[in-house]
Amino acid sequence: MPIIAAPCVKALLRAHPAYGESIPRLTAAGVRMLDPDTITSRGPDGLAAFDWPGIAGELARLTG
Repeated sequence: MPIIAAPCVKALLRAHPAYGESIPRLTAAGVRMLDPDTITSRGPDGLAAFDWPGIAGELARLTG
């Protein structure tokens, strides 16, 4: 079963060692990790918005 992780993580949290250590572990387990900078953007109010079409497209590529 294809699994995609689309994290919405601030740069400060990405700098934490636990985050960095989890990426290779998840990838080795078959999880397709999407780049937070690619799939999210922040508006002037600071709220995150996801690139849902991009995420859906990645899922479509994985499921063929």
